[in-house]
Amino acid sequence: MGETNQSLVQKIFKDYRFYLVLLLLIQIPLAFFYVTPGFQISGDATGYIEAIRFLGGEALESGVPHVRLLTVPLLLYLSHLLNTVLDDPYVSIMIVNLFFYFLIIPVFFRLVFEIYKDKLVAFFATLLLVSNYYFFNADNFFIGDLAGRFFFLLTNLLALLWFVRKEGKYFYLAVLSSVVGVFFKEFGALGLISLGCFILLSETVWREKMKQIFKAAILFLLPLIIFHVIFYLKFNYVYFDWYDTNIHLYPEEENQYGFDLFIKVMGWIFLAGWPLFFYGLWQEKKTFVKERAKVLVALLPASLAFFAWPMFMQRTAFIIVPWLSTIAALGLSRMNKFLAGICLLIYIAVNYNLERLLLLINLPF
Repeated sequence: MGETNQSLVQKIFKDYRFYLVLLLLIQIPLAFFYVTPGFQISGDATGYIEAIRFLGGEALESGVPHVRLLTVPLLLYLSHLLNTVLDDPYVSIMIVNLFFYFLIIPVFFRLVFEIYKDKLVAFFATLLLVSNYYFFNADNFFIGDLAGRFFFLLTNLLALLWFVRKEGKYFYLAVLSSVVGVFFKEFGALGLISLGCFILLSETVWREKMKQIFKAAILFLLPLIIFHVIFYLKFNYVYFDWYDTNIHLYPEEENQYGFDLFIKVMGWIFLAGWPLFFYGLWQEKKTFVKERAKVLVALLPASLAFFAWPMFMQRTAFIIVPWLSTIAALGLSRMNKFLAGICLLIYIAVNYNLERLLLLINLPF
């Protein structure tokens, strides 16, 4: 029995994912007490808390929180359920988000492993993702982004497994993941774009491809349309109202969609990771593998979906970070171990101090 336990412990310590979980545990207090000192609930997080209170029967001065009830219903109802026991909406939504915070590790690790068949690359990619400021900063524990990112990555993984293994169950699971994901956060559905791209790149005839895309679209849209119709009949509010609000949120003279802002957002979101990404891209070119290239191309369109939002911002642009991290991880795996370690330390240090850098480096645009 003792030998079996010892063997299990050794196995755990040899598993890269153990160290990723350890990092995520360390990052929780860091996020609140170092990365974002003096953290206070504000912005979008306030709306989420109010929506949980509304579900608990509390009358709000601001009225019905249409936006949150429409865009993140499953997250709110899960948090509300916990809140009936804990009587603390802040702790309730944080617990739900912590669940997805940790679940992202095995899903993304597996996704990258399926692409490269290399555990070291999968480890580096997951490390780059979870130590990114926009992944672990304290705000994320009180909004819907972590759940949305989880379902986005899960659908990507299931779509890839369908493409590689040609098993029908992964097709339906990918669609199901998107359906569930969209009720946690809008971009939880973006993995469906990846499924569509994999269908287009598959070796079946075009007629069959169109049938599969149409089937996925119907299976996804049917529950979504039913929900939105019910919501409209009850609250006289639709998603286009929310989208239109965002379009007119800023005065026209404030450029929220220009090239300069795009450069600024993309720069900050992967600041110390860009050299690693370009080195990884060069390594991809040096050791070009057609099937792997097809997979990376299929995953790219969904990662660029932030262009559809009416303004450039780091939160929405974060959707591309998993794709960037995947290629950057290949670059890290091809480096000298000492150099790779130094690069990772710099990347992590930059992300842990990003708020300070944002204040320090005031770009003129």
